[in-house]
Amino acid sequence: MEDITAEKDRFQNLSCRDFLTGLYNSRYLETEFSELFSKAVENDAPAAILFLDLDEFKPINDTYGHHIGDRVLRNVADRLVENCGKRDKIVRLGGDEFAVLILEDVTKSRLAQLVLDLSDAVLAPMDCEECTVCVDVSIGVGIAPDHGYTIDQLTKIADLSMYKDKQMKKMSNSIKSRRERDQAKVA
Repeated sequence: MEDITAEKDRFQNLSCRDFLTGLYNSRYLETEFSELFSKAVENDAPAAILFLDLDEFKPINDTYGHHIGDRVLRNVADRLVENCGKRDKIVRLGGDEFAVLILEDVTKSRLAQLVLDLSDAVLAPMDCEECTVCVDVSIGVGIAPDHGYTIDQLTKIADLSMYKDKQMKKMSNSIKSRRERDQAKVA
């Protein structure tokens, strides 16, 4: 019986993991995190979600091939893990989209610093076999209870905020304005 339970737990863990990066996948967001989020809200604890979308990722696949694109995604995943807290949950939603789920130490100052750190980490050049690749990231933030009390409300706000960030980047390319924009996301 213990073998069956262990195998069931192993299968459950694998079903919530992204094959390419080893991060949690969207199934985790829909099931496990939703439950954790609901418990946090019930206890009046703040929670946050960051949505991240790599900018201009398609040209990397088109120019260098999908094997380089996969390597970039694994590098980004590693950088997210390195820069997030141990209890933060990092999810690959699919393609070039990620989410960071934060249920502890949710303060605006920590979130603002995390957005800067993640943005800088992703932007740093990546050595990918025969080439060096740079990719930028657009980040949106949703905070409970400020932006809502349900995971759906939070993800909607984070998604809208991410696309607003993407539009602002298209209007301005300077590093200074990028830093100002990143700091303003949490304000």
